[in-house]
Amino acid sequence: LDIGCGDGVWYLELRRRGVEVIGIDVSSYDLNKLKERAKKLNLKPEVVEADAQKMPFEEKTFDKVYSISTFEHIKDDGKVFEEVSRILKPKVILVISIP
Repeated sequence: LDIGCGDGVWYLELRRRGVEVIGIDVSSYDLNKLKERAKKLNLKPEVVEADAQKMPFEEKTFDKVYSISTFEHIKDDGKVFEEVSRILKPKVILVISIP
């Protein structure tokens, strides 16, 4: 799961490499840009417009979650950590980068 996938810089690179990844972002504008970029690369994106503080995924769905340059924009990142804890399978990977 790519939390805050934005216009798809990291997301599309993973998809291009054959990685199965879902993107989530609150910005419909950015998600539309991602879809335009994906089309040019002949990729079919799987993205969801939603708030990371209340993600629309079942418990223990993902084995990897990453977020690049997103958490500094989230007002209550504690809620996001709770959601990540809920949707991650046990003993898995979470990668966060904050500039």
